[in-house]
Amino acid sequence: TKAASALKIPIDHLPRPTALYALYSGHRPGVKGSTAEPGPSTCAEFIARNFHHSLLPRLSEYKGPWDDIAVTAALTQAFADTDAEFLARPNVSNDGCCAMIVLQIGNKAFVAHIGDSIAYIAEEGESASGTSTSSTCRVTRLTRQHQQPVSAAVDDGSAVVEETLHVNRAFGDRNLKAAGLVTSVPEVACVELKPSHRCLLLTSASLESVSTTSLEELLSQRRGKPRVACGAILQEAQTKGLQGSAAALCASFEWQALPIQAPEQPPEKKAKVDHSGQKATQVRCRQILVKHRDCKDPVDKVRGNKPVTRSLAEAERILLETLVAIEQTPGKSIFTQRCKSVSECNTCMKGGELAGDLGWMSRSQYHPNIETAAFALPIGHLSDIVESDEGVHLLWRIA
Repeated sequence: TKAASALKIPIDHLPRPTALYALYSGHRPGVKGSTAEPGPSTCAEFIARNFHHSLLPRLSEYKGPWDDIAVTAALTQAFADTDAEFLARPNVSNDGCCAMIVLQIGNKAFVAHIGDSIAYIAEEGESASGTSTSSTCRVTRLTRQHQQPVSAAVDDGSAVVEETLHVNRAFGDRNLKAAGLVTSVPEVACVELKPSHRCLLLTSASLESVSTTSLEELLSQRRGKPRVACGAILQEAQTKGLQGSAAALCASFEWQALPIQAPEQPPEKKAKVDHSGQKATQVRCRQILVKHRDCKDPVDKVRGNKPVTRSLAEAERILLETLVAIEQTPGKSIFTQRCKSVSECNTCMKGGELAGDLGWMSRSQYHPNIETAAFALPIGHLSDIVESDEGVHLLWRIA
């Protein structure tokens, strides 16, 4: 809905919530007999930037009720339009991408995919495998992979070579599409969401080495922390010998009971604090901030204005390791020590148990992501990894 508002494409007629979750995995076709590594893919970046431009007008133009057939048709046409737009560009590179795109409209999730990406849904209950003792959720795979290898003889301008690709559905891949071997038509499945569903997980095919049992345990341990859960899954894959790149996206569901309609009453005064479960106007948090090279000010001013060169992924890994260490100590007693050794916020230099203290936070005072996370936290709880233009943050609400 935020993208629709920014583009001034109204979709207010659709049931709420309305959201789009997507995972794109770029590739280049291989050349039979060649040992050279394929170059980088530009297709994934193009599709990520433009897919919603194709989908939103379709969702906006029809104001009547949307049934499953209409949503499936809109998604399928958006796949075709975005693919055609990429292939129509002059001097377009011969690369492509797999995609897993989930459109949530109200209590339905429409899972559309091409290629080898994977979608799972996690639900309250015992482990599906029956072998986990620590899991409190059951993970179900929602999609099958389009892993039908294809190949075609292609003239690359200097010689005729045989291009090969591990999937038969993808965006891009101009030469193999011209040979009629690859299509951008997605498979679309509709999942009816219910309060027992905890989260949706999208992964690249390279994470298939992580077993369902491991996914269930990791998602149970990181309940309500989708970004931390993704980091834990990637780390688990690395222990299984992951080679090359990988990606994961987790969307956590927070179910709320519909309010009972009560007789109209005179407005009450707002509470300043949440002693009785009422909405707080101020919260107090401590934080650990880790910067990365693409943040607004990539300089560690705590440690002599040292330039920050780490990537966003490396910054998240540091915070994930920090979170695990804090959670494993009674009363989060090592928060202060970790804050002083890791954090790149000046607040880490405060004395004693004030290290990382942001003081009393009011609404509209901090970055929207920080505010949302801080005001959603129960007192005494740690947040998920939170990203802002300053870097990535771990928050601990103390009041």
